[in-house]
Amino acid sequence: MTPSPDYERLAMPNPSPFLSASATVTTRQLVTTPTATATASGGTGTYTYAWTIAFTSGPDTSGTCSVTSPSSASTTFQVTTPGNANSGLTDTYTATCVMSDGTTSTTQSIPVYANAL
Repeated sequence: MTPSPDYERLAMPNPSPFLSASATVTTRQLVTTPTATATASGGTGTYTYAWTIAFTSGPDTSGTCSVTSPSSASTTFQVTTPGNANSGLTDTYTATCVMSDGTTSTTQSIPVYANAL
């Protein structure tokens, strides 16, 4: 029986259990997060990665988000900070990576914060 792939770690800069990007704003700003890396252990064969990101909560419900390298082990995310009247507040997104070895897969999620300064 082959063990399923598992996350050895979801590496963050610092190390931290989240990613954060900030901008001084008078209007919404698109900001890029530090790099997140999914590192595999266990399983067999070549690993594949599928990153997604979605708005979770915050004052600016019309914020946008995207994954820079959705099929790579390492990626950054672009997220929109809250705009003018929301200065000092944070929008929260959830980034999720599904990692597979072709037979089984595992999923890991991390919060991503977009801060308006």
